[in-house]
Amino acid sequence: MSAYAERLEALAAEAADRCTSCGKCFEVCPTAREAGLDAAEAVQRVGELKALTLGGAPADGLQKWLGACDGSARCTMALKEPLRSEPQIERTFNVGMTVSPARG
Repeated sequence: MSAYAERLEALAAEAADRCTSCGKCFEVCPTAREAGLDAAEAVQRVGELKALTLGGAPADGLQKWLGACDGSARCTMALKEPLRSEPQIERTFNVGMTVSPARG
C-alpha cells in the first residue's frame, strides 16, 4: 500500500472514530431519497458506513447510497463538527473512500 493510501486509511479511521452515528449526513443526502432509501434507516446506514471505513464488507443498502452519491457534500455540511480541515478528505470519508464526480 502506498504512503498516500495509508494516510487516507488513517484519516478515514480517525473520522469513523469521531462519528457520533447521529445519521444527519444520511438525512440531508439528496440522492439517498432519489435512490429509494428510507430516511428512517439513517442510523443503520451510517453504522454500515463506519464499518466499511474500518474494513468491513459493504452492505447492500450502503452500496446503493454510495452508488447514488453526486458529490454535493451536503453530508459533510450537516456534521456538527468537521471531520477534517481538508474538504477532499471529508468527501472521501463521506462516500466510503470513493469520490464520484458531481452530476450536472
